Amino acid sequence: VEGTSSAGDDEVGGAKKCSLYLAKSTIENSGLGIFTGIPLDGEEYIGFGDLSIPIFDIDFHANGSRAKEDYHWLLDEYVWQAAETGPDMELEAEEISAFVTGMGSMPNCHLRLKNVAETYNKHDTVGVSRTDPGVGAFSPYHNRSTYTLAAIEAGSELFVDYGPNWFLSR
Repeated sequence: VEGTSSAGDDEVGGAKKCSLYLAKSTIENSGLGIFTGIPLDGEEYIGFGDLSIPIFDIDFHANGSRAKEDYHWLLDEYVWQAAETGPDMELEAEEISAFVTGMGSMPNCHLRLKNVAETYNKHDTVGVSRTDPGVGAFSPYHNRSTYTLAAIEAGSELFVDYGPNWFLSR
C-alpha cells in the first residue's frame, strides 16, 4: 500500500529486496536450491502457506504401477506421503499422496543442515461439498507453512528433512 512502507534493511531504493530465490544448490548434482536473500530470525515463517493437492489412486488412474515402473509421472519427485502433510488427507482414498506447491516442493534435503521445517495443512472445505460441480478444481488442504528452526543468514540455502524413506528409495 502506498505510503505505508518505510525504508529499512529489507528495501533497496524503495523496492523490496528479494527474500527468496532459486540458484544452483550447494549440494553437488542436486539441481536448484532455494535461498534466502534476507536474514531470517528463528521460528520465522517464510513465504506464504502452500496449497496441497491430493493425488488419489494414481496407479489406478494411470492403469499401471509406479513400483513396477509401468509409467513415469513428472511430479513423482515432488509429492509427499499424505500422512506427512496432516492427519486428514490419508483417509480420502486407498492410495494417496500430496503435491505441495511452492516451498513444499522447492527446498533440498540435507539432514545435518536442516534449517527449516513445515507445518501440517489446514483443512477447510469452505462449504464446498463433494456434489458441487467445481469440487474437482478445489483442494480443502491449504496453508502448509514453512518456518525457520534458527536464525539464517542472507544468502543461505534452505534445507528440509524429506523423512527416512526418501533416501532408502534412491
